[in-house]
Amino acid sequence: MTRLFLWLISIPLWAQEYPLNWPVRSSKELQISSTFGESRFDHFHNGLDIPGENLKVYPVKEGEICWHHTAFTYPNELPFGGGKTVIICHGRYLSGYMHLQSLSISALKKKKLSSEESFALSGNTGHSRSAHLHFFIFDRYESKLINPLLILPPQHYQDTLPPRRGRLAVILDDQAVFVKPDREFRMTKDYPLALEIVDSGKKTEKWGVYQLAVRGPGGELLRKIEFDLLYFRNNRWRTKNNLDFQEVYYENLYILGNRLRHYNGFTVEAQGFKGPKYEEKFTLKILLQ
Repeated sequence: MTRLFLWLISIPLWAQEYPLNWPVRSSKELQISSTFGESRFDHFHNGLDIPGENLKVYPVKEGEICWHHTAFTYPNELPFGGGKTVIICHGRYLSGYMHLQSLSISALKKKKLSSEESFALSGNTGHSRSAHLHFFIFDRYESKLINPLLILPPQHYQDTLPPRRGRLAVILDDQAVFVKPDREFRMTKDYPLALEIVDSGKKTEKWGVYQLAVRGPGGELLRKIEFDLLYFRNNRWRTKNNLDFQEVYYENLYILGNRLRHYNGFTVEAQGFKGPKYEEKFTLKILLQ
């Protein structure tokens, strides 16, 4: 019950009162190729990616087009890498649609668009490796990005598989050194430990996790990361508990902490927005020096 309450208060009132639609509609099952908060090696992924080319794109809610960029890409473009982009204003909140293939000229001329009026097609413009729609929600009063899964209908997000972990690494000053958890290795000081973790829905998706926790041998919480919101504070995007990208990730590895060699074991828990949890206890054979 507590988790449900916290989830509800994270949802903007405009979405609670007027349920949103998905920005892409299809008779086929939609996929999500990337989730909110994933690593992009030097920044957080700030929205959802829905793969596909020439898919009709709709406003998630009635609103006014307040900014658009129609060029394929150009130096110093804002937002960087978005290619053809449309931002729709819904009062306090903005919804953004990036990497578009084409825009409707008639839609761009209108003051308001209904949620039933397609204004573009998905594409591969800007810094994009394959055709998809990048979609985000921004609260301009509090300068925060909102995980779209918090406020979109649930039918296109299905998660029946737990996250799975990959390699464990020690993060040195200039590189990641991968180690095997069941073998001895030496740590000369409190270097951070980091872990590869990938979540999947029903098949072979490679999503980031929604939340991650590290607990000590007595169950005490040593570290927690959640990707429900990203705030812009002190010129950096930060998680709700004020962690910036370099404190959460080393490239695409989740940082677990930098004093874990002092604990007689620790447990890592990770979970998608929905779906089963991954949990594993690590008792590392660290040779202290």
